[in-house]
Amino acid sequence: MDRPHRIAVLGGGITGLSAAYQLNQSLPAADVVLYEAAARLGGIIRTEQADGYLVEHAADNFLRGP
Repeated sequence: MDRPHRIAVLGGGITGLSAAYQLNQSLPAADVVLYEAAARLGGIIRTEQADGYLVEHAADNFLRGP
């Protein structure tokens, strides 16, 4: 009898969350576990309130042009 796959996803940022979701969708019999060191998921993507306004903090990146 085959044992189900056990998969660990390290990091609860947008990439880790996306990977865990896709693994759950494509391998429903697998045991997918997401590990995150911080108290909340999302990595650097977050929403906070400042002076009565909602402030969105999005992912940072550098694009290298041609």
